[in-house]
Amino acid sequence: METEPAAVYEPRDPRASSLYALVEDYYEEFDRVYDDRYQQQYGRWRPVIGEVMRKYLDCGDLHRGFARLGCDGCRYRAILAYSCKCRLFCPSCQQKRVLLFAEWLDTHILEQVSHAQFVFTIPKLLRPIFKYHPKELGLLCKSAWQALKEMLQEVATDPSALPGVVISVHYAEFRTMPSRGTFL
Repeated sequence: METEPAAVYEPRDPRASSLYALVEDYYEEFDRVYDDRYQQQYGRWRPVIGEVMRKYLDCGDLHRGFARLGCDGCRYRAILAYSCKCRLFCPSCQQKRVLLFAEWLDTHILEQVSHAQFVFTIPKLLRPIFKYHPKELGLLCKSAWQALKEMLQEVATDPSALPGVVISVHYAEFRTMPSRGTFL
């Protein structure tokens, strides 16, 4: 019986991405001119942004640190570069975070029943409210859940049925804003 060869770890090359080149080439200038050109429209510059950019440029770089991995059974050895673990900016770290969250939901939260996805959008006229007052998103999420709960309870055979909901807010605009996952 022939077995398939084990998969070989292929380290990613963050420097090969267009995003990396863009940040490396233009971030310093953007940081320098932000107050004059963009502050009035997008709000104050938050220091955390510079920290995220520096971490992103170091993400996956073996020169910035690594861990040695090995298997005593098959004698496989690898070097794994440290990651930045930056939320919402680094595509590699964010994808890992999304996959781990989905696995956690599937393992610990979701029941083996039918699930549905609902997408609520905010009218363009109201978006500036949440852009400049992101704490109001909690109220928005609760309102969406309340509307969904009322709709589902109208069609449920058990009037005490209560839907479980995972709410995630996504932004399509450039300005970095916190993502909030809410369990209701």
